[in-house]
Amino acid sequence: MIRILVLCCLNLLCVIATPGADNLRLGRNVLPTFQSISLRLNAETPSYTGSTHIALEVKESTDTFRFHAEGVVLDKVRLSGPKGVVKVTTSTGAKGIVTAKADRSLPVGSYTLDIEFHDTFNTDAVGLYRMEKDGLSYAFTQFEADDAREAFPCWDEPEFKIPYQFIVSVPENQVAITNTLPEKETIEKGWK
Repeated sequence: MIRILVLCCLNLLCVIATPGADNLRLGRNVLPTFQSISLRLNAETPSYTGSTHIALEVKESTDTFRFHAEGVVLDKVRLSGPKGVVKVTTSTGAKGIVTAKADRSLPVGSYTLDIEFHDTFNTDAVGLYRMEKDGLSYAFTQFEADDAREAFPCWDEPEFKIPYQFIVSVPENQVAITNTLPEKETIEKGWK
């Protein structure tokens, strides 16, 4: 009898503890399948702008889903689905978890989420940060752990491994270096 009571108490404790842990994890009802991120960076200025296009798959009908954008200002959010544009509102909670609420239930299917945003470069060597040395300015990224969410909107959990594409625009006199070769480079109106 004592063993059963102890096991019941442990099971209850696990059930009670689970909702708090899930609160910081993104849901699995809406999943990203591809993301394109465009960043307009000038290391000589304190802020930057960007946009992202995310292909989504709604796995079970819902009117809300969550993603990350910690400290990033969302200027415009547009959700499109099989029946056209869906009006959404967003609110940001702990750890940069953004809740997007649609004006109606989203049926199962494919959608796209387009976001225009801006942010200030971090100066603490996390996310997308900026440093100055000997009169020169540099912008770097540090996405270790959960710091990508501080640079742009994304699904910033290890479970979400999706194909993605970066388009980085910098002033013509600056250099952008990545860990892969660029697919192509163009120059237009002083930006490359």
